[in-house]
Amino acid sequence: GRGLGLSSALGLIRGNHAGLQVLNRPGEGMTFRIHLAVERRAAPNLQAQVSPVSGEHRAVLVVDDEPVLRQVLAEAISECYGCKVFEAADGIEAIEVFRAHRDVIGLVLMDCVMPRMRGPEAFDEMRRIRPGILGILMSGFSEEVGVELATRHGFATLLKKPFRFKVLSNLMAELQFGTEGAEFPQGPPSSGRDDK
Repeated sequence: GRGLGLSSALGLIRGNHAGLQVLNRPGEGMTFRIHLAVERRAAPNLQAQVSPVSGEHRAVLVVDDEPVLRQVLAEAISECYGCKVFEAADGIEAIEVFRAHRDVIGLVLMDCVMPRMRGPEAFDEMRRIRPGILGILMSGFSEEVGVELATRHGFATLLKKPFRFKVLSNLMAELQFGTEGAEFPQGPPSSGRDDK
């Protein structure tokens, strides 16, 4: 990567009104603690906003070379959607995981710039394995990548880092992730819209 993982993770954490504590102990390493705000509303509201996914392709593959961001995202998706989440640290590992689980993965959340293989090229290979797979390209480089790059490689849209989980959740609902017919039979829909 290019060292943006922690800043992206911090953006996600702050965007959800949480905090990050970094403890550095010489000779012992570093510990990262995420402090989540206590929600004053009743917990069932979350279940009303997000439905558990169902259908044949119900798993998600999260691909990012920054472990903190990847794990936070994977845990949030798993808890909110009640689905299996696979993780990969780069494009080559993502292709291997996708190949092994292509029958259950319904959505790929892919970072753009990673070591060994970039996200767009890895997603091209996944589309050769199973055409129509849903994908969202994530990037912290707004000037380097755009919606045009994402759609050229078959992604449904581009998600700018840092982002709030609600933005991702809205995108997943918009793509009808987890419902029958959620794949792209003839390519992705147009994504010329503004993210809120």
